[in-house]
Amino acid sequence: MEIRGIYYFPKSSKFIKSKAIVKQNFLLIVDNEGKLIEKSEINEIIIDVSVQGIPNSIKFSSGALFSPADSSFRWKFSSNSSKISEKIRSKNITIIVSIFLLPIILWIGVSKLLPQLAEEITKTVPETLIVKISQNALSRVDKLTFQSSLIPDQDRSEIEALFNGAVKSVSSKNKYNLLFFNSEVIGANAYALPDGTLIITDDLINKLIDYPEAILAILLHEIGHVEKNHTMRLIIESLGVGIIFYYIVGDIPGLTEIITGSAFNLIQNSFSREMELEADEYSLKKLENLGIPKDAFIFAMQNLIDDDNLDNKGKIVRYLSTHPQVEERIEIAKKF
Repeated sequence: MEIRGIYYFPKSSKFIKSKAIVKQNFLLIVDNEGKLIEKSEINEIIIDVSVQGIPNSIKFSSGALFSPADSSFRWKFSSNSSKISEKIRSKNITIIVSIFLLPIILWIGVSKLLPQLAEEITKTVPETLIVKISQNALSRVDKLTFQSSLIPDQDRSEIEALFNGAVKSVSSKNKYNLLFFNSEVIGANAYALPDGTLIITDDLINKLIDYPEAILAILLHEIGHVEKNHTMRLIIESLGVGIIFYYIVGDIPGLTEIITGSAFNLIQNSFSREMELEADEYSLKKLENLGIPKDAFIFAMQNLIDDDNLDNKGKIVRYLSTHPQVEERIEIAKKF
């Protein structure tokens, strides 16, 4: 089979009229006098559209091109992948659709599939890694201007006694430890590290000091996050997102930092609505088991809402900023 066309020399603007000859597994390019110009195995040839937008042009490994004179001609030896590539290249609409589909696919992966996968992976995370993440997070609290607590010893002892008594009723492999800090930056807040270390600030205690059981309700909520592995799930999801963007962008600085170093920043991020409601339910159930009315939980939420930005020191109540849908959670708690 002979196909007439134009041969474009590699790395040159020079071209000549020529003929392509298919012989067994080879494609030969000869000039009009029959002199061999190019020879290549068929499996090394690719379809190319760079010449005048013609999808039947072929490209050699040398960089040379051959374009048939008949624009309707199609090479019968092209592989399935080449045919698919040719169709995609010749139809701009396919490319446009793919561009719009990619964000949708990413959204489904990040918002739906990744959380489910993270929940399963969390169950297999070794305890040594959980402890390392928590220790690294705790070692960074001084960078967030945490200072020694100023809560009077008597008040701290009462809160610790309530906390330790509640922890004894928690059937769990986790060991819980309560730490008190004062912080002008963090304001009224409480956090739970993955290994069971709980952090509570002076501002939060001072707002609820007249109702210690309300403080316990918040601490039980944080314990709920640990028992449900919420923080580790957030870390794994963040790692998963980092890996996805690594494959898309090709670089994700500090990927290891996400795993071990930035846990405290992740803890401050908002949990999902489902995670918050799970932790609320855990707190309410434990309060009920301890014989403490659910009013303690409701009081804590309402008091933080009512006092937001109104205390005499002008400090911001940050607990609610990292725990969204508070009004909805209060209504759910009232119906518990």
